[in-house]
Parts: sequence; structure tokens; C-alpha cells
Amino acid sequence: MDHRKDHRSGTEPILEKALPRSVDVRHLRALPSGIAPKAEVQDWAERLAPAFYLDVGNVCNQHCLYCAVPRDKAYRAQCQDVEWVASSAVGHGYDCAALIGGEPTVWPNLIPTLKTIREGGVARVILATNGLTLAVPGVLQELVASGVDCVGLSLDDFAPVVQRRLTRHEDNPRLVAAALESLAASDAVHTYVYTVVTGALSGRMAEHVAHCLEWANRFCNPPAFIFAGLKPVATALHHWPELAISMAATSQLVAEAIAGLAGGAAVAYRDIPLCQPGLPPAHSLDLAHEQGAIDLASGCTRPAPLARDRTFVAACQGCRLRRWCPGIYQDYVAAYGDKEFQPVV
Repeated sequence: MDHRKDHRSGTEPILEKALPRSVDVRHLRALPSGIAPKAEVQDWAERLAPAFYLDVGNVCNQHCLYCAVPRDKAYRAQCQDVEWVASSAVGHGYDCAALIGGEPTVWPNLIPTLKTIREGGVARVILATNGLTLAVPGVLQELVASGVDCVGLSLDDFAPVVQRRLTRHEDNPRLVAAALESLAASDAVHTYVYTVVTGALSGRMAEHVAHCLEWANRFCNPPAFIFAGLKPVATALHHWPELAISMAATSQLVAEAIAGLAGGAAVAYRDIPLCQPGLPPAHSLDLAHEQGAIDLASGCTRPAPLARDRTFVAACQGCRLRRWCPGIYQDYVAAYGDKEFQPVV
């Protein structure tokens, strides 16, 4: 099976992604007073921002249970549109592209378009990927030659049976292991392993951390491990009862990961409210990164509004970190109440 192809049956039409008028960006920002930046987290925050997001479509070669990308209709970007977005972003001062999907590596125009946007001024490319394609010999080297210098690899569990269930891809464990081998051996790329925290990790974080440390010791360039709260949107919302744990339980698992990886690897978290006890705020990428958007015609920047499926509760009013906080998904409040969210004063 060619894992560079998408998962569709062949009967589902792929629509053309509309040319965007604006593009999402992320910037670095100063941490609140009293919070000292964690050196290795700050290094990774600076590697990942400033950057503009380059969306090549939602087509993917997996069916992950926790996917937060709307998939009711399949769409792909046209290469000339991607090139125009990149050129416009460069013209407004952004030279780092964060390539997202879907799964960017199944986009047919990826390599030639990467080469074109590099010639147009994009200096660096960050690739977010499930890693299946990176198991194919030579693919990583071709991506690096085309400008990719940072890879975010999605890996939510090292237990094969769990990873198969979460990704709904029978061969995922073998292919991701091969991708890790390839990434570890490369001195031309920096890697972060991106883990969505679900109930599958409950009671098993120590085992997960042990695997992270084992892999960290094999990388030419030290990797980072980023843990993310589950987003109850799109496919993930449909499977919410199967996947979800409270935010307090999520935070406890992430705190265990931070303690276990301390001194052995860079570790950070995101999409978790900043008030959670036991979580060191200096490890939060939400604290270090500000999300926004630029108008591609004018270059005007606007901050990202609070997403319609997130909220703040009454206790948030007195929190000194509210301005930096990603907010709380309403489904967490509906399922577990608001008592686990207390202001940081």
C-alpha cells in the first residue's frame, strides 16, 4: 500500500479550497511578570514562531478518533493559491511556513510547491504530519531538500493496540516507528512529538514517558515532546464519550510527563487552561505564542478571537493569566462542571 495516498474510497469528490483572504499566524510574546521562561521551552517556542499557517487541504491518510479538522467535505488547495498565500505572507514579513492539513504529505503538489515558495522567500518550513509517509525511504530527505527543517510528528501512544485504535490505521505503529528512526538519524531536521492526551493514557503516563526518553536519546538533534488537551470538535466531538477525561485529569497526566521528562528532554503543553494546579506555566506554549491572522491584501494583523466553542467561567474574571489563556472548551464545562478552574492570582 502506498501511504503517500489518501484514505478515500475513490467515490468521494475533492473540492477546491477557496482562496483565503487572510491567513492565521502565530507570534512570540513576553511571558507574564513573575514567570521565568524555561530555557528549552523558550528555544522551541522561538523555533515555532513567528510563522504563518499554510493549509493545503483536509484530505488525510488516517481516520483518527480525536481529529479536530472538519471532514464533512474533502477539499484540497490549488498550488497557485498556496504559492500566492506564501508570497503574500512573505511580503508582510513572515518567512516561516507551518504546513498543515489534513495530512500535508498526501497533497500531490507538495514538493514542487515547496520549492517554489522557497524561491519566493520562505526560509523555513514546519511540517505537521502523522508520519506515515516518512516511513517511505527517501521522503524525509526530499522534504528537507525542499525546505522542511522542523517536523511535528503525531504520536499519541507507544502501545501498538492503542495507537491502532486511536488512528484507525492498522499499520500505524510500524510506520510511525520507521518515521521516528528516519527523523532520529537526521541532523538536518528538528522534531517535536505531538501527543493528544486522551483517557487511553490514564494510569500509563510513566510507561509513555519511558518510551519518550528512550527515543530522545537516539536523536541527532534533541527532540521536544508537546502534550495537547483534547479538542472536542469535529471527529473528536463525535467520539468524545470514548476519549475524554476531565481537564484536571488531563493536567495531572501532563504534570506527570513534565516531571518524568525533566532533564531528559524538552517538554511543553498547549490547549490546556493555565490555571490547572501542578502544571508549571513556563511549560505552556499558549503562554509563549499569540495567535492571530493577517489580511493578505493589506497586511493588517488582528488577534485571534476566542473560538466559538470555548469559554471562560466566572472564576476566570480574577485570573491574572486570562489574557494568555487559550480558554476552556464548553464541552468540558458541560461534562465536568467549572469547579476545576480557579483563578491564578
